[in-house]
Amino acid sequence: MIEIIEKTEALAVVALRGRLDSAAARALETPLEDLVQAGHRFVVLDFTAVTLLASDGLKLLLRLEALCRKNDGALALVAVPEGVLVVLELAGFAPHFRRYADVAAARAALEG
Repeated sequence: MIEIIEKTEALAVVALRGRLDSAAARALETPLEDLVQAGHRFVVLDFTAVTLLASDGLKLLLRLEALCRKNDGALALVAVPEGVLVVLELAGFAPHFRRYADVAAARAALEG
């Protein structure tokens, strides 16, 4: 479900897998918020293996993005699959999130 791929002083790269539904959102909320609270104010979420984004998953992303901003950071979504992108667009939140093709591009934009 979650794999921390990389951590630097201010940035964490996290790979997500499977469905981002209510059960996953509950399971991911504390570990993701803990990363930000530990000083990783820039969070990159790799969506390569995400198969579904439900409303609770979207709420989690919005809360995490707000927490990153509160800590002078940012949330970036990477490799967002078409089905997940459609959900973001239909909900009106696609422009709200920074999206990048890959982790390297997100890292460069956030750390640059």
